[in-house]
Amino acid sequence: MLATFGLLVGDPRLEATDNNRSQSWSLDQSDASRQLRTFIDAKEAQAQALAKAEGKTLPSEFAMFFAAASKGEAGTVTNLLDTMRKQYPSYGGNNRSLCEAAWEPILEVGGALEVFATAGDKYAIAFGQDTINSIPPRSIYFGGTDWGRFVITALSTSQINANPFFTITPKFFTQTPTGQINRNDNLGYLRSMYGRWIKIASEQDVQRCLQEYAGELRDRQARGERLSPDELATTKGGAVQIRGVQDAMNLDGRISKLIFDQNPDREFYYEESFVMPWMYPYLEPHGLILKLNRTPLSQIDPAVVATDRDYWDGLTRRLLADPEFLANKWTRGHYAKLRSAIAGVYSYWRMAGEAEYAFKQAAALDPPSPEANFRLAQLYAEENRFDDAIAVITALQQLDPTNPKLQAAISQLEHLKQTRQPKVPN
Repeated sequence: MLATFGLLVGDPRLEATDNNRSQSWSLDQSDASRQLRTFIDAKEAQAQALAKAEGKTLPSEFAMFFAAASKGEAGTVTNLLDTMRKQYPSYGGNNRSLCEAAWEPILEVGGALEVFATAGDKYAIAFGQDTINSIPPRSIYFGGTDWGRFVITALSTSQINANPFFTITPKFFTQTPTGQINRNDNLGYLRSMYGRWIKIASEQDVQRCLQEYAGELRDRQARGERLSPDELATTKGGAVQIRGVQDAMNLDGRISKLIFDQNPDREFYYEESFVMPWMYPYLEPHGLILKLNRTPLSQIDPAVVATDRDYWDGLTRRLLADPEFLANKWTRGHYAKLRSAIAGVYSYWRMAGEAEYAFKQAAALDPPSPEANFRLAQLYAEENRFDDAIAVITALQQLDPTNPKLQAAISQLEHLKQTRQPKVPN
């Protein structure tokens, strides 16, 4: 494996973040208006109930937030959420008068309105309906991205009652919405909502995962292995503190595996935000997302591969023929990410032809996509196709000339090309 270049490919910060809000979207005029209003009302009642259960009262800003959400004032909602994050850092910090779990309904409402206001009705609704309809009732669904969590949460019949399925977002197990690496009460929120039906990792489970992770880091260091710059976990007074992005991703992966193991009677599905290596032996394409099988696969069924290609061939043709899709950078980036996730599964199974085909589709959907292009270049490099890999990153550099990672990647690929070339005898 090309570990150094792979660090760039696996960087979660490569995910597209362009989300310029559309000025034309309106909650009143939305095709999902009634469902979104019902969702907002349910989330406000849930936040109040969570606070009441802890004997606490929600700050006045929460009421202002939900009032703005009910009016469809997406910009005001975003501004209030930003203000509240600054006023109550890390979900309230040391202010124990706040109910930390009550932040989760706030995030879900704010996130849903942000996606709808940015992407518009057409593709937010299409993604939500296509994904929801593809998942059997009472399954457990890991929704990774903002779309994958917030759109699905908003468009489900009742996310609170797991109708039609349980929605869980691994990305928020250990990270706050501002990207800080601090504990929040996402798991407590999930336990309060779903604990009567499924098992959700306990605080003791999380602490055990932390200790195991810290032990593995120490073992790797003892073997002389170099850690990632984002692996910054430290142990102080017997307590493990995670401080790096990679730390959070690794811990989130461990907790998601624990939930998977604790619920053997449920089907699982995954919409990928970042790569969770433990999942790969279990994953296969499933429409827009991935199915997480109960037992490891020996290979991906050729019928599943054929269905996946037919599905995405038709979808890609429709998307690239739609001016509305082509005009929305965030929507293009999201669909490219969905296709890249599936391509990554093919790459894991060494199905180079299918992986290349899918990565190229992802890049066609969103030519500046860092993930689609870097992962395609990684695939080429692993096959010693360095000229092809360099060509991919060079083309991406023309679209994003100020990105310093691109020149660094080209230099690494050129170096790898030189070191892998067979020596000519004298």
